[in-house]
Amino acid sequence: PQGAATGGTGTIGTQASVTPAAGVTMGGKTYALDYTENNPLVIAVSGNVISVYYATDEIGEKDPDEPDQIPDKYQVTILYQSVDTSLGTVGALTKEVKTILVSGKWAENGSVAISGSTATATAGYFSGWSAAQAGHTGWSDDVTGEDETLSGHTISAKGKATYTYTANFGGKTQLTITVADKSTPYTGAEQSGYSYTSSSVNGLKAGHSIAVSYTPAKGTEAGPYGDGTFGAISITDSTTGADVSNQYTLTTNPGSLTITPIDDEVVVTITENSDTKPYTGSEQSVSGYTVTSISSSLYTASDFSFNGTAEAKGTDADFYPMGVTAEMFSNNSKNFTNVTFRIVDGGLTITPIDDEVVVTITEN
Repeated sequence: PQGAATGGTGTIGTQASVTPAAGVTMGGKTYALDYTENNPLVIAVSGNVISVYYATDEIGEKDPDEPDQIPDKYQVTILYQSVDTSLGTVGALTKEVKTILVSGKWAENGSVAISGSTATATAGYFSGWSAAQAGHTGWSDDVTGEDETLSGHTISAKGKATYTYTANFGGKTQLTITVADKSTPYTGAEQSGYSYTSSSVNGLKAGHSIAVSYTPAKGTEAGPYGDGTFGAISITDSTTGADVSNQYTLTTNPGSLTITPIDDEVVVTITENSDTKPYTGSEQSVSGYTVTSISSSLYTASDFSFNGTAEAKGTDADFYPMGVTAEMFSNNSKNFTNVTFRIVDGGLTITPIDDEVVVTITEN
């Protein structure tokens, strides 16, 4: 469009020039000075025309949405956006305008340096950048190798084109690793809970592989031993080997171990010690008992205690029972719940003297 310029009259053969405004507004639109023709010129008898040309100016480097007295045809717009803001965001810079310069002058084709941006995953995971254009047919920018930080770099540019860089995010997949609880009877040896197996995993995507470190709970005595312990867990792309753990929301359910006591009856046979002694006229005794049998090889004499007196004593010829009872024995092992103590009686037998005893009585 025609713009405002300052001119005047002059003498033939002399030089004349105009100083056009850097920007004008016409019809509610803003224009920037593009170039002039025949400025300055030498005044002749006729044809003394200086042409001033303006071009649309609606965007700017300082404020992308405001004019900056540089024609838009020499500038490009770069956008940074998230494919889904519920999954992730980009940095504070979402829009910028760059001016194409060739040898320090405005140009409609050339290159510009973009500032770049940073993608931040929130509810999702970052899956890469992509680039698209509007107004620049055939343009491309391979940013597939960029990580979350899209680096600033130089791109080819065409005036009035828009280049959009999109941070792509994916929704995370729920991955659950469950190791079953284990309940097993007491055996007398150390036992372990179930180990991790591939069947413990639910939710792994096709083409991904998982490595899990897991230590099951261990124990020997009857009782609960809590849960096993998960260590390092890594998930990789089976083809590229890339770590893809960020694509998952991970839940781990370790398995517990419970060793249950033996409920079957265990019979402990206690035999009281016995002895036979001849009469001496003095008190005599026998003491103690012998564990003669235990019906379970896992149960030992150290698993019970005795609280009583195991002794039979007497002076006269007779049988003296020891009197040990089952109630004097207590099961101390939590590994067995049904222990029966059976007593085989014993005791002390004092036998009379069989030798002839002659008693001589003398009358007074």
